[in-house]
This record gives sequence, structure tokens and C-alpha cells, in this order.
Amino acid sequence: MASGILGIGAMGLNAAQAGIRVTQNNIANVNTAGYHRQGTDFVAVQPIGGFGNGVNAVGLNRAYDRFLENELILSQGQLSRHEVYASYATEMDAMFGDTASGLSAAFNSFFSAVNEVANAPTSMAARQTMLTAGTNLARRFGDLDSLTRNLQQNINQQIRDSAIQVSSYASRIAEINTQIGVVRSTSGDDPDRRRPLDQR
Repeated sequence: MASGILGIGAMGLNAAQAGIRVTQNNIANVNTAGYHRQGTDFVAVQPIGGFGNGVNAVGLNRAYDRFLENELILSQGQLSRHEVYASYATEMDAMFGDTASGLSAAFNSFFSAVNEVANAPTSMAARQTMLTAGTNLARRFGDLDSLTRNLQQNINQQIRDSAIQVSSYASRIAEINTQIGVVRSTSGDDPDRRRPLDQR
């Protein structure tokens, strides 16, 4: 009888020690980015004759708030999208809005030359200036078209690279899920015991 009492007591101490180790780990990782607080799963040992037979620490679970996790993922995705949009918008603004090399300077020169021709229709110099300004404007359109096509190709390449990376991540996640399934089926342990806080 004494050995049974001592055995149960030792089992309880071992389980409590496991809980203390988990608490120590939580405290050590309090400032670790992405760390989820862990908890200890305790299971009562099968009673004998209706009397308790002790406790075992059978594993760990990770506590997280599902709503906050989803909001964080959504916000990170939106931030990345807006950062990429801002980057390309800045590049387009630099191409089209620059006072020296953008369209505005070429347009102003062309319309100014057209006004000169309208004021002096017989002036050959004014006509030649208008033709030169028109040629420069057309050339500027061609340059901007080339720049925007290059930008479009770069964007398409980045999309292809991102798709390849996502596919690689998905394959790796599938491998990890397969490994988790193998561990669950062979040992009965659950290596991914994330339990939302609203279910704790």
C-alpha cells in the first residue's frame, strides 16, 4: 500500500515537474517573435477498483488566439500588397510625372509650337519647330511604352517566381502534414497540439 502511495506521489511530482519545465520555457521565450505559449496536457492514469491511480504528463499544446492569428495574417497580406503597389506607383510616377523627362514637358513643347504656327502660319521656322516638337513627343511616347513594357515583364516574372515559391511551400507543408499523420498513427501522440484560447 505504501509503495502504491509513493508511486502515485512520485508520478504526481514528475507531472508537476514537467509543467514547471513548460512554464520555464514560456518565461524564457516571452520576447521570442512568433512564439506561442505552451501548456502541459495531463491525463489521469486508469483507476483501479474505483480508486485514483495517479497522473501522467502526456504532451504539450500551444495556445493561440485564432481570431488574432487570422487578423495578423490578413493584415500582413494587405501590407505586402500595398507596399508592392506603392513601389510600382512610385516608379510609374517617376516615368510619367517627371517635369524634365515625362510627357508634360514634351506636350508643353508641342502645343507651344502649334500655337506659334497658328500665330504665324507662313513661318517655315515655326513649322519646323512644330515638326521637331511632334517628333520628340512621339519619341517620348515610344520610350515610355518601352519602359512600361519592361515594367510589365518584371511584374509578370515576379508573379511567376512567387507562384513557384508558394508551390514549394505548399509541397513542404504537405510533407510535414504527412509526417504529423505518421506520428499520430504510430505513437498516438499529437505533435501539433495548437488549441485556440477560446476552446481552452
